[in-house]
Amino acid sequence: MKFKINTLFPFVAIASLFLSVTSCDKDDDPTPPTPTEDERIYKKAENPLGQTVKQWAEEWQKFTLSQSCDEAKTLSAFTIPGQDQLMLFLKGTELVQGNANINMQHGQSLFVPVVMAFYSTPTCSHYTYQIQSGQDPRNFLTATVGEILDGTREQFLKIDGTDVINLNSYQYQTDMLNLIPNSTLQNCSTVFKCFPEGNLQVMTKGYFVVIKPLPIGSHTITFHSKNILFNMEFTSTLNITVI
Repeated sequence: MKFKINTLFPFVAIASLFLSVTSCDKDDDPTPPTPTEDERIYKKAENPLGQTVKQWAEEWQKFTLSQSCDEAKTLSAFTIPGQDQLMLFLKGTELVQGNANINMQHGQSLFVPVVMAFYSTPTCSHYTYQIQSGQDPRNFLTATVGEILDGTREQFLKIDGTDVINLNSYQYQTDMLNLIPNSTLQNCSTVFKCFPEGNLQVMTKGYFVVIKPLPIGSHTITFHSKNILFNMEFTSTLNITVI
């Protein structure tokens, strides 16, 4: 009697052994993949509460310029009338250098302008950046806020002591907005060294994030940046109580 040798079996066995070994190697790898986005903030592709972060930045810009001088001074949080009350915003001169204690309702999100480059036309005559005769305002503002933001260094946002991942990827630029700011801002030296009156065309570019609702309890949010063009450095700390 002749026996036929199955030449396929050794190769199947070897292949199975190889897969088993490589699978064990993979399972034993202690290095987790590096996340590219932070789960504590809304991703760029998401629309928090039905609007993009860029649209929320425009709502924030319009409302802050409608505030009186006194209202604009203090670092605080606010909701915008007519907008979703689950979106909380920051305002105040001390937004660039200060501390605040803020109460939030559980379920509210928080819009944070970590770094912002704001400019308008017309602007004050002694300012460095001036629109040229015949120059398109949109092009002028786009170039100006871009150059100002390019001077930013060492920016970070920490939530409860932990850095937000890839903060630089959360950069947005608003459309050019036509606004008439609150008239009291013209002489509000603690807010603006100089602020033109009447109708302005304004634009803001910066790093804006919307923090997802935080758990009930106490939290700390710190954000920092410096600008080498103006030799300025900013740090703000928010002590938040979610109730």
